[in-house]
Amino acid sequence: MSPPLETMSKQTYYFDATAARTTSCGLKTLLAVVFGYRAKQNSADIEFGSAFHKFRKIMRETGNMQPAMAAALKHMEDHKNCFVKKNKQKLMTKQYLMKVCLDWWEHYNPDSFKVLRVDPDTLELGTGDVGKPIFLEIKFDLPFYEDDNIKIVLCGTIDEIGKFHNGPYAIADAKTTGSYDAKDFFKDFELSSQLMMYSWVIREYRRRFPDNPLCQIKFDIGVFIDGIFLGSEEEGAAFHRSQALFFSDDQLDEYEAIKKKEIFKLINNIKNLPTMPPREGMFNGSCQGKYGRCDYFNYCASNDPVVKELTLKHQLKQVPYEPLKFGE
Repeated sequence: MSPPLETMSKQTYYFDATAARTTSCGLKTLLAVVFGYRAKQNSADIEFGSAFHKFRKIMRETGNMQPAMAAALKHMEDHKNCFVKKNKQKLMTKQYLMKVCLDWWEHYNPDSFKVLRVDPDTLELGTGDVGKPIFLEIKFDLPFYEDDNIKIVLCGTIDEIGKFHNGPYAIADAKTTGSYDAKDFFKDFELSSQLMMYSWVIREYRRRFPDNPLCQIKFDIGVFIDGIFLGSEEEGAAFHRSQALFFSDDQLDEYEAIKKKEIFKLINNIKNLPTMPPREGMFNGSCQGKYGRCDYFNYCASNDPVVKELTLKHQLKQVPYEPLKFGE
């Protein structure tokens, strides 16, 4: 499956919040992050959310409806095979996407939360109309570990960073969901690995890079969920926001310690190749998750090396694990 480590040039591996969710099983992390195996196509739910995000970004940036809607519809068209089953149920059609987008814009125009902009002349942050809103869809790649053979880079995309009118600075993370209970949905994010990663990264950038515009902010930066609660074709969607969460330094330090432990587990598994790590899901139950079986279930369920290789080849696709390029 892989050449011995000593025959390889230095390899860079990217680790994001999605990779973090695989760490209950080191084999799963290795198959996803190192070998790049993933499902042949994303679910309709994921691609619908991506289409909405494209609309949201352009509207936040320009307020121009036509290109925003065109970008959302194009994304849906480009991934139409994902929506076949949903569309038979009259869910997640182009008409439904347009309704959700239009209703969202009507609901949040104007919005008390304004994305941060940098004044091109003074380089100062603000929430007015001056300057480019550079804190939209912010891609980050933060070197975390490096030796002679391996480099690990933490990465991800933050939807936006802004400020509430007469309120705190915060990171906004938009989520589309079929949940009907906003309070219960938001509760799940109080210990969210993704939101903690964003908060930790902001803290780390402010520590490492004193010239970064974010260092102008002398206050804590919170994080909240912009919830888009999808209903029926007739209902459209409801829009609710969570309260801003502020993770303490102690909590982020604890998160960092866990992250280091799991990343060094990955590094150790890489260095042990071609020997593969054990199937930890057989012990901790991670072979079956909240939304069904692990993507690698059939691979792990077989004890025949030939069948395992054929399973990877025919049931999954292999692309480099580079999260910042996903969705392009």
